[in-house]
Amino acid sequence: APFYNAVDIVFDKSLRKGTVYQLSIIDSVCDCAGNILPLGNMLMFGIDEIPSNNDLIINEILFDSPSNEDADYVEIYNNSSFIIDLKKIKVGNGLGELPEKTAIAQSDGYQLFPQKMVALCKNKQLTYNHYYPLDKKTLLQCDSLPPYANSHGAVHLTDLSLNHLDRFEYDEKMHYKMLTSTDGVSLERVRYECDTQDDQSWKSASANVNFGTPGYENSQMSSALLEKNDLTVQPEIFSPDNDGFDDYTEFELTFPDIENRVSVLIFNKRGALVRHLANNEPCGNIVHYRWDGTDDRNVPLPSDLYVAVIQWWNGNGKTKSVRKSVGIVKYE
Repeated sequence: APFYNAVDIVFDKSLRKGTVYQLSIIDSVCDCAGNILPLGNMLMFGIDEIPSNNDLIINEILFDSPSNEDADYVEIYNNSSFIIDLKKIKVGNGLGELPEKTAIAQSDGYQLFPQKMVALCKNKQLTYNHYYPLDKKTLLQCDSLPPYANSHGAVHLTDLSLNHLDRFEYDEKMHYKMLTSTDGVSLERVRYECDTQDDQSWKSASANVNFGTPGYENSQMSSALLEKNDLTVQPEIFSPDNDGFDDYTEFELTFPDIENRVSVLIFNKRGALVRHLANNEPCGNIVHYRWDGTDDRNVPLPSDLYVAVIQWWNGNGKTKSVRKSVGIVKYE
């Protein structure tokens, strides 16, 4: 009471943390109006836990809504091994270390399970009409979602005490350079494990999904099967046409030691240096560099074979240099 839109269920045993339960209807159950719930209806639930830094991450953002509609969205991904209740999460805006405006992600509560994602939408119906997500249930209405500037801004994810879980400072210049307009184009994270604030971690959603994937796997999500060698290049031939298939190549470097520095240089087959991906940059034990087929002026390069020269060294004096051939193919 008074709305008769919920039911309390009491169990004879205490629920355990770290366990996902399934509640199924196996006999006739009806609501107060006499409507019978279909047999086989099922929902998942469990005890949520308090997340810390990077347990919940920003996975996609639309900050320039299509046709000037007020339809921004922020997609979040449960990067932990436990359930997170979104009534204990705030999403905010502002370029400071702390958010300027915040909203509770879901004031009525929503259990986000491990390795699952949802999109927090300013206008769920507009988002659905424009992007046709695979499952409308992964779009959550968030009326008080803070506004995000079209050119430069920041997204904050915090707990209720404003302790940061993730923060992403975006810029329209991070979009695919050949787009004539970023209106309605989201920025997608390419790997769950990458550094949020690294520009290499983000790419424009591809055209074949209408430039946005709210509530389901990103169109630009890297699917490379990376082995723990010194260097992995995947794919070795790519087609940078923003169709969502092999739009870029990615270099993964794995180091056994700390305090590494790396340079990644791209040469054409005549030996001319066309792109500096990294120039004596400090890095950790694992680092990724993405090349979208443009030169240092952000001008697309023609179809051809190129040579990537990767050099790295560390504080212990170890050095290494390798070369890899990479091809660009453009289809008419």
